Amino acid sequence: MAWFKKASAFLCTEIQLILSQPDLRARFINKTLEDSKNVILYERTVKDLRELIESLVDEYSNDLGVSINRIFFRRMKTKWASCSPKRNLTINTLMRYLPDDLIRYIVFHEMVHLIERRHNERFWGLISKKFERYEKMEERLFTYWFLIHKSLEYRV
Repeated sequence: MAWFKKASAFLCTEIQLILSQPDLRARFINKTLEDSKNVILYERTVKDLRELIESLVDEYSNDLGVSINRIFFRRMKTKWASCSPKRNLTINTLMRYLPDDLIRYIVFHEMVHLIERRHNERFWGLISKKFERYEKMEERLFTYWFLIHKSLEYRV
């Protein structure tokens, strides 16, 4: 797993570099949008999203041996979800446009933070027990992020 830690750090650095430079950022976003041409945005109500999240929290609480204090739903500007040290799970309502498998991944990812706060080797080891191809899911989340925001631009 040492290779992953290095690759992960490299990827984070590369993405930060890309996003800090307007030309590279535009190319990165355009490529991501190009990749998203065959991607479908799902339509579910916030109520349906809430029910799905609550059932996943119940399932993963049992699987991981952890508990969530409260679940909050709100539109977030920079992330899909977060889990606080007080065991509060905040869900970005834009997740309603994601397919079920990505919602499952995000909720599991956040709940694993109750066991391991940092994105370190132990954290990714726990993630990979449930989601062997989590790297691919992370890539898909970028694609959906840009696609959703682009779609919302045109709706306004």
